[in-house]
Amino acid sequence: MIYLLIVFCIWERQIQTDWMGGSGVQGPVTNWNTQYYEKDSVSTANKGQVSLIATSWDYTSTGWVKHVVENNSGILPLEQGFMPADINGDGIKDLVAHSYNEVVWYENAGSYNFTKRVIGSANCGTSVSACVHPCDIDKDEDIDVLVATADIGLGWFENMGNGASWTYHIQDSSIGYHSVWAGDMGLDGDMDMVAVDNSGGEFFGDIYLFRNNGSQIFNKELIKNFSTNDGYRVYVDDFNNDKYPDIYCGCWYVYVFLNDGTGNFTQSFYTDSVGMIDGTWASDIDMDGDKDIICNASNTWGILNNGTGNNFDVRILMNTPSDYRDVLTVGDIDLDGFPDIAEALYRVGWFRQDPNNPLTFITYDMDAITYGSSHWLYIASLNDKCMPSMDILVSGTDEHIVYENKMLKSFAHSGGFTSSILMLSDTLKKLKYFGWKACVPGDSTLAFWCRADTSSVGINSTGWTGPYYATKNIDSIALNPAPCVRYFQYKVDFTSKDILIDVPVLYEVSVSYDTCEGGYVEETKTIPKLSLEIIGNKIVLSSSKRLTNAELCIYNIAGEFVQTLYKGELESKKYTFTPELKRKGIYLVVCKYDGNTKTVKFVKLR
Repeated sequence: MIYLLIVFCIWERQIQTDWMGGSGVQGPVTNWNTQYYEKDSVSTANKGQVSLIATSWDYTSTGWVKHVVENNSGILPLEQGFMPADINGDGIKDLVAHSYNEVVWYENAGSYNFTKRVIGSANCGTSVSACVHPCDIDKDEDIDVLVATADIGLGWFENMGNGASWTYHIQDSSIGYHSVWAGDMGLDGDMDMVAVDNSGGEFFGDIYLFRNNGSQIFNKELIKNFSTNDGYRVYVDDFNNDKYPDIYCGCWYVYVFLNDGTGNFTQSFYTDSVGMIDGTWASDIDMDGDKDIICNASNTWGILNNGTGNNFDVRILMNTPSDYRDVLTVGDIDLDGFPDIAEALYRVGWFRQDPNNPLTFITYDMDAITYGSSHWLYIASLNDKCMPSMDILVSGTDEHIVYENKMLKSFAHSGGFTSSILMLSDTLKKLKYFGWKACVPGDSTLAFWCRADTSSVGINSTGWTGPYYATKNIDSIALNPAPCVRYFQYKVDFTSKDILIDVPVLYEVSVSYDTCEGGYVEETKTIPKLSLEIIGNKIVLSSSKRLTNAELCIYNIAGEFVQTLYKGELESKKYTFTPELKRKGIYLVVCKYDGNTKTVKFVKLR
């Protein structure tokens, strides 16, 4: 047992659990992050899962089934954090919530049958705003629950095992709090807390980071001291693609604070042009490979990131009907590969992004909020089968509701994607295992292929080993395609026979490797400097030296091939291309050359 633990600690491991960053990145990359190379007939637009795309839908009211999880006069409005989490470890997502001065979880027995379990008390005091957030704070592989209220301040409930008993840990009771989120801000493996105090009532306050030292002892750090009603709900996401979680929030202004990885946060952006907002959410709504911010005020606003996290294009995405004009969240609700938006206030509805006209939305009303109003939405799949359907969770005045997504009527029979080429290290590494977490029905297949090489050029001509079929939902295979390598790549194929009930869903992939004996390091190669620019409606390509093998192609935003602009040798000069595209929208221009790849975004306006 001791030997196994030592080996585990020595091995290095790279994990990919999210593919929302988009396609077109061949690499080499030093980490997979959220991006990959190419795909076909799969949806990557929901965080933490890849599945076959849907091909037919029921967009009528019968496409949703309403499940009232709890309904009584004690549940207070303005709740935050009605979210899914597998509390008892049975593989089925339960729910956590704040309900009338208590933190609770609703045990899901499957088929949307919920039983309420009390975690502990958490009084709200005079404020009606409270927040809970599920995550594994103590790294014991079960889900704990953070809680913030105006009365108790900030703390967390430790899950003592399967949700049967809980221990409360006071974090900061010196002031009240109304918002809390979690993230590994230092990439040290420890979950930290980000919270907003309640000094301004239930609507604004200062932002604090509670940094975990690894033993669940937290150091309190001020991120932003607000003198006006600015900080309200606070969240964590990565806006400059450096893997370090950044902080964003909204109330009257929308703020972004970039994390430089050394413990410092710098305010990179804010806007006051959107008006008073409640719903704020980060997602790659325009599918260009970086996280944007979508918020709900007098209209639905898109704060579109240029990739740096410093500059954003603020624009109206749609004129929101007043009945939905409060809370907002984003996800690929109909699994067509494009992120959609859900909103609520006095009614709940969703807004489908039109695949033929990106960043335009079609309204689908779902239901009236029976008691008062709603101020919290969340999109997640609660289905206990291998079904990636995205449900909508609603916390309203005096009720918690799950709307089961029954819209999806059929899926593609097959599809797949290929990862970016991962550079394991500057020195050679010995591959150990390739692993996955997935859900694979008996009549479907999930097949993996891998390849590796000592050079970034050589891996492109190396044959794939496989297929390795996922016969278990959580498993790994031993890898020995080469004794010592520097570069690794995988691809996945999905096939499904019964496209009406279950389809395979992928949640995580990983590769483990160890240090090689010897000291060979790949000879340094000079990578030609290649420029790829969009100037007006033209694509301009130039290289610092002659290339014998180059290919310039266009893909749509779903990663599907559209046309080839050039293939062959490139002289050391400037080339100009005018693409012929039938539809307006967002496209990816990809140049592959000598084992390298460069990608830029091209927008056809009309």
